[in-house]
Amino acid sequence: MQTAALVQVEGVLCASHAAVGVPTFSGKMLTLALDKAGVQVLFLTELDVDKVTHWLDDEMPTVDQIKIFGPKDSENPIQAARYLGYTVQFVATGDPRWAVRAFEAGIVPLFMPHPEYARPEFRPDARTEGPSPWDELLDVVEHRHQQRKADLRMAKTQERYE
Repeated sequence: MQTAALVQVEGVLCASHAAVGVPTFSGKMLTLALDKAGVQVLFLTELDVDKVTHWLDDEMPTVDQIKIFGPKDSENPIQAARYLGYTVQFVATGDPRWAVRAFEAGIVPLFMPHPEYARPEFRPDARTEGPSPWDELLDVVEHRHQQRKADLRMAKTQERYE
């Protein structure tokens, strides 16, 4: 099984969620560092896969193999990547909904929200109604924290260090 990381195109590699635009420095450096370290970078997108493939060819010419999970490929790209034989180590995303999905799948989310997300109307979940994914993310983190506190193994480990 090959080690992999899922990197979301919108919000990590480019700041725009409407169309593929100018790449972000932090997202590009993260992707290139992962590729150089031998981690298979798998891309997530909600946009047209052909356009994203062309954009990645232009912006990331040194990335060896490009595998993209688009909206038509799978409802759950994490499971699809696992099915293809990848060991997904983390998910890099700027979207709190994907951070929640990663937590629920037992994968570490690398949450990269952009500074413009400080204003709620610019967040990726601003167009939805109902419970906010930011709240879901906090609930999942709190639930995991409570599970760890209730785990007797963790309590014994804490006693040793006190």
